[in-house]
Amino acid sequence: LWDVLSLRLGKDPHKTIGLFEGLRPSQAKIVTLMGELKAFPHGQPIVRQGELGNEMFVLIGGTAEVRVNVNGNFRFIRELKRGDVFGEMGLIRHHERSTDVIATEDVEVLAVNERFLALMQRRYPRIGAKIFLNIAKILSDRLEQETSRRTASSKRKTSRGEIRKSRRGAKE
Repeated sequence: LWDVLSLRLGKDPHKTIGLFEGLRPSQAKIVTLMGELKAFPHGQPIVRQGELGNEMFVLIGGTAEVRVNVNGNFRFIRELKRGDVFGEMGLIRHHERSTDVIATEDVEVLAVNERFLALMQRRYPRIGAKIFLNIAKILSDRLEQETSRRTASSKRKTSRGEIRKSRRGAKE
């Protein structure tokens, strides 16, 4: 089993999987053994919009697509690849899922839930502390990305409004 995990996680999982940042490869294997590996074939939903969530996922292998259903129309949000984390709000807040995540090829994920985190904290407190810090970094990165996206969107709207005003002023 240990060797199989080495193949799945690769030589340096702490460099390619953000949740494992700061861990030695052997510690990343311990984390993986304590979690639950799940496989999803190409085309299968991993997360469905509207479902209640209680876990987050780390993409170990394969790719997936994040999309949102707006009035029956699906809009592509982003592609997920090895090391990407998704569903973190389900873990933290037990919210309804806001998007679909669909496997675009065969996918393997590590599912992380509250039981996993409590067990990690109790049995391996040093590893658990790094995992909690990495989750905080992941959430912080998400917040920063969303803030940047909204700021850029706001600037574009303001810029378009100023252009319209200057055009109207030139006509008058």
